[in-house]
Amino acid sequence: MKPSRLLTLVLAVAALVAIERAGAASAVATDGHGHLVTSAGQVTEELAKYDALSTARKKYGANVRLIASSGRSGYGAIVVAGRANGQGSFTTVSLGYPNQAEADRRAIAQSLKAGGVKPEVRWRIRG
Repeated sequence: MKPSRLLTLVLAVAALVAIERAGAASAVATDGHGHLVTSAGQVTEELAKYDALSTARKKYGANVRLIASSGRSGYGAIVVAGRANGQGSFTTVSLGYPNQAEADRRAIAQSLKAGGVKPEVRWRIRG
């Protein structure tokens, strides 16, 4: 293979990796009644927030809020844990971690720190 073709191939692969990494931001919104909306792979964190909130408003009404966002590329996890008093459950989210295991571990640790019982990873995000 000629050096110029090899250089072209290397540059093409680098461009593909850069394009894949360009969509790095993600966000999660909720209506407070267990409904979640995610937005992953957005160009900026602000765009991910906007997308998650506007989609949540369309689906569940005006009373929605953002519960997590990240501008970093990586893996995320959404964990649901029971409350210690047995009354309902709550959600914790981790975003932008280098691997899925770390994202899962961080979200579970957040749940346990907040007093959660039997935390369980319900959804995984790649963004």
